[in-house]
Amino acid sequence: MKYHDALFFDIDGTIISDRTHTIPESAVTAIETAGNNGCLTFINTGRTYFFVPNILKTVRFDGFLCGCGTHIISRGQTLYHRTIPHPESLEIIQKLQECTIEGVLEGECFNYFSRKKSRFEQINQIRDSFLGNVEGRAHFFDDPDIRADKFVIWTDEKSDTETFLAFARGKNYDIIDRRFGFYEIVPEGHSKATAISYILDQFGLTKEHAYVFGDSANDLPMFTCVENAIAMGEYDPVLKPYTSFVTKTVEEDGIFYALKHFGFI
Repeated sequence: MKYHDALFFDIDGTIISDRTHTIPESAVTAIETAGNNGCLTFINTGRTYFFVPNILKTVRFDGFLCGCGTHIISRGQTLYHRTIPHPESLEIIQKLQECTIEGVLEGECFNYFSRKKSRFEQINQIRDSFLGNVEGRAHFFDDPDIRADKFVIWTDEKSDTETFLAFARGKNYDIIDRRFGFYEIVPEGHSKATAISYILDQFGLTKEHAYVFGDSANDLPMFTCVENAIAMGEYDPVLKPYTSFVTKTVEEDGIFYALKHFGFI
């Protein structure tokens, strides 16, 4: 089949409702119909692969662009994967401790946590959910074979944030400020935008034939790299200058509405 366009979807607030935590059947139908009509369809997420909800892996996507472009999977095959070397992971963990910062290292198969209870409830909630509900997916900083793709950190008034961020930049990491003391940190030169460029090159398409769908600030790299940027009905105002079309909310069948508007279904 000759593909004429490529569609890239964020997860939370775009494909999956933040309210019901489900994917509307209309979205599944629309995405699979668009695929049958000659569109390539990809999830494009900051989540690493194992953290992509299993329900999405039952939908007929052409692939998953994970970990802010560090892991690119198409039709079951890994096309690209950038991992953090084990010695560097140990340096990161040591620096976190020195700077009184807490975080999670995120890999293809596992998330890695401190064994100690965190002063940040967000980390405790993630850790407990992995230990209790995601079979064997929580490992710890003392794992002898850490394989992480990226990491996230939480900071507060006790943290030496500037020292740690300077360390990360010196190690050639890009820093995404998610606000309120929360940072997402990825190997330099990797983003949702670089993942899109990789796929377009792979399939011989131009950016004019790329359509991105998102709702939050971490979708900004997608929105700034292509002209066809579709914001969901409820979206972060930071996306507005780069938005070419606003669809309905997830709960109002926004994905179906947008794909029908553009003639993909």
